Amino acid sequence: MSARQRLVEAMTAVAAHHGYAEASVARVVGEAGMSRATFYEHFADRDDCFLAAFRRAAEPLREELRRAVDPAHSPGRPRQVLELLLGAADAHPDTARLLLIEAMAGDAEVCGEHERLLGEVEAALDRYLDAAAESAPALQIPARALLGGIVNLVAMRVFRQEGGLADLGEDLLAWLDAYALPPGQERLGEGEWRQLGSAWGRQDPTPSPTSSAQVVRPLTRGVAAEYRQRVIEAIARCSREKGYSETTVADVVAAAGIARAAFYEQFRSKEDAYLAAQSFGLEGGAAVAAARFFTEAPWPERIWNAADGLLEYISERPDLAHMQLVESYRVGPAAIRRSFENRMSFTIFLEDGYRQRPEAEAIPRLASEVIAGATEELFRLQIAQGRTAPARELAPPGTYVAIAPYIGPEAALEFVRERCRTAA
Repeated sequence: MSARQRLVEAMTAVAAHHGYAEASVARVVGEAGMSRATFYEHFADRDDCFLAAFRRAAEPLREELRRAVDPAHSPGRPRQVLELLLGAADAHPDTARLLLIEAMAGDAEVCGEHERLLGEVEAALDRYLDAAAESAPALQIPARALLGGIVNLVAMRVFRQEGGLADLGEDLLAWLDAYALPPGQERLGEGEWRQLGSAWGRQDPTPSPTSSAQVVRPLTRGVAAEYRQRVIEAIARCSREKGYSETTVADVVAAAGIARAAFYEQFRSKEDAYLAAQSFGLEGGAAVAAARFFTEAPWPERIWNAADGLLEYISERPDLAHMQLVESYRVGPAAIRRSFENRMSFTIFLEDGYRQRPEAEAIPRLASEVIAGATEELFRLQIAQGRTAPARELAPPGTYVAIAPYIGPEAALEFVRERCRTAA
């Protein structure tokens, strides 16, 4: 093995065990048993080495996925895709963590590579789903949601160091089967989902029992509480504009308009302030969704209202949304863990789904977790692209993905279309 390959393998191990932020050159050369001079013979800096590690891990996965989604090799259900992803993550957890978690903490070039990889897989899945529908019932699910459900499930299990991913295949297939349309019906393409989203996104927000303004602006008591609120808003804004890694305490206090000493009276560090802001945003979003959900309306309508309320919140508070879904990976394990826990908290809204019809009772409980990951990926992609203003356009696909397994894809699609027709 060459010195370059040893360093790349060392970077993979260090990033997986300590996180991207802690994957220093010193740690990498220590893991590889090599000198710093040798490191700089092969790489310009830490990020250059990390990018090489990402590319080395991604290329064989790209090739295997190309084969797995080729209808000529697998014309039926996407069993091969699931077996490939789950088996690879089980066998190589360090590589899985590098690709699915730590890459999202990388510099702009690494993040760009990560997004391109996801985009390639999404496009391949979309082609596969179209082709597979010629010989089997169509699976009515946006390819990005399918990708997000699987990837987020794997990422969370890898982060928690939980084995047995390969054993989840049957439950995942049962979840996918719940999106199967009757024979002869065609699945909606991306353009049709965009049309539905545009129709709904043009509407004025629906008044909520608890508006997002009420949630995100609690009453403060005294100067200390006001300073704390200023810091929360400032670090969210700075993290979105500059990135968490490039943001300094000096940036935050300048944006908050307070003295440095006042910052340290409230927070121990930049990370401490970030975690406080992350919690603030999570609690605000959850409160808005809950206020829309816990009503006397039928369950599908309550899911729609909760999703629309959360997306409205994202539109109004893009800094907080960006913190949660994009920047948390750059902060470290505490922020990542909190992000995963927040995703799981939204599965409570799906509990009534299992009581919607007899077929829903047989859906594995893993479906709730996968649906949460699928809808989060739809939201994350839009936020990562800086498109927070039209976030409510995601209400149709997001709601559909959430309710289709429980009431059936035909009924779910008709529900979504009716809501959008009413809005037109």
